[in-house]
Order: sequence, then C-alpha cells, then structure tokens
Amino acid sequence: MKITKFSYQSFLDNKGLLLPIDFKKELKVNIKRIFFLSGNKKFIRGDHAHKKCIQCFIQIQGNSTIELFTKNEFKKVSLSDKKKMGIIVRPKTWVKVKFNTKNNLILVLCSNKYDEKDYIRDFSKL
Repeated sequence: MKITKFSYQSFLDNKGLLLPIDFKKELKVNIKRIFFLSGNKKFIRGDHAHKKCIQCFIQIQGNSTIELFTKNEFKKVSLSDKKKMGIIVRPKTWVKVKFNTKNNLILVLCSNKYDEKDYIRDFSKL
C-alpha cells in the first residue's frame, strides 16, 4: 500500500489562520472536488474505498486516526492540526476515519468529482 505523506505550513497571527496549499507543488494531484469531514470523539467516517479517486486528507482542527486497508496490508496514520502533515490515499484503499478529540475538521481533496459508481462499499469487493 502506497501512502504519501506531505507537510504544509500554516500561518497564525492576531487576524486568524491562513493555510495555503499548492496543488501542483505539495500534492501533485489534479483536484476536482473538496469536502470537509467533521465529527465528535469516537465517531467513524468513511468506511469505504474508491475505484479511481485519489484523496488527500488534511486535519484542520483536532486529532484523528486514519485506518487504511488493502487486501494484504493495514496501516494507521495519526493526523493532527499541530503536526502540519497530510496524507494522499490511492484508489482501492479502504479508509476509516476515527475522530480522537471532541471537535474535528478534516479537509478532503479529491481527484474526481462525486460519482456513486466509484465507491466500493463492500470490503470483500476490494
């Protein structure tokens, strides 16, 4: 299983937070869709894979554990708004997002537009 980690910078001052991301430099993925995941501690999101879509996960607030599965491998990656590190998940990787803190916000950048046919919702069909 190939998981790519990438780092980013954010800038905090008395006006607030700025988090710039250069898609070509840091991600090297053509982004066509973004969405946000939020949830409270002990909730799980995701729990599926994609046939073609590449996803990039960036923890904006809080702390989460991303569990990644293929037929032969399992990895856990911790994301935190303090670490300034995101991950790129390739197609055919089962993803479970577990929120570890009370308030969480994850930015997800996708290489494909939403298409229900791209989802793998049964792990045995991975």
